[in-house]
Amino acid sequence: MASDADTGAAAALAHVRTALAVRDGGAAQAAVATAAVSPAERLTAPPPVLEYPSPDVSRARHLFSPVFDGTDQTALLVDADGFVLAGSYADAAGSDVSEMVAAELAGVSGEAERAMRHLGLGAWTSLLVEADNAVVAMSPAPLGSLVVVATSRQTPVGLVRLLLDRVLTRARDWLARVA
Repeated sequence: MASDADTGAAAALAHVRTALAVRDGGAAQAAVATAAVSPAERLTAPPPVLEYPSPDVSRARHLFSPVFDGTDQTALLVDADGFVLAGSYADAAGSDVSEMVAAELAGVSGEAERAMRHLGLGAWTSLLVEADNAVVAMSPAPLGSLVVVATSRQTPVGLVRLLLDRVLTRARDWLARVA
């Protein structure tokens, strides 16, 4: 008789195999993965994790390009876990630092919501930060994501807010298509 640990491990393995097969679109792999597991184990296995279809990565990186009129403007769409969904961010040397910026911003929405609740100001809609070298604007987006727009310090704040609105609109449209 199998122990609870053995049953749990077999169920976890079945879940991983099924999730990988679903992610890769391999129906044959899914059949093989589930055939290797007994019917009792299939009942205790958690359902496979289904993710929304990922669009062409190169197109997602340039999702916000049509919004900008200068090279000193950029945007990111970041999910709740701090992963880049779309857009790009380069540092002053031209290196892509999108993933690092996204990871740092993972908790911003939660912190903004908590601050607004604590102050009794309602839901947060945007945040604008003027730093020494940049102006950064953020706004919550669908599915718990976050939109971030960064421009040079010389960009007027009104233009930054307009760019944020345009980027948020593109992000909503894009998420509606891929979700």
